[in-house]
Amino acid sequence: MNRLLIHAALAGIVLVAQGCQSAGGTWTKAGADPAMVSTDMEECRKTALFRANPPVAPAGSPNARTDVSRPGAVGGSAGSNERFVNEQEEIRRCMLRKGYELRH
Repeated sequence: MNRLLIHAALAGIVLVAQGCQSAGGTWTKAGADPAMVSTDMEECRKTALFRANPPVAPAGSPNARTDVSRPGAVGGSAGSNERFVNEQEEIRRCMLRKGYELRH
């Protein structure tokens, strides 16, 4: 029960932090129009899914990211929170590498 409360609190903190960033921040880059920003963001999201959370099951497996019986897999809500944070950080790094700034 105590562990469940900790996971719920972590999820809440992450959602609040993410909400603050998306509500008050915009990725900008000199010469980039909205379509370019959107394309770069989608590219960074796709990259982040694999860099932050490589699949632990064979390609095509319906359990590629959730099969907790495999070494290195993370399951449950703690795993979901950790994956979310890792993906968001990887997206941020990717956008910075592409020359963007996050403005509030």
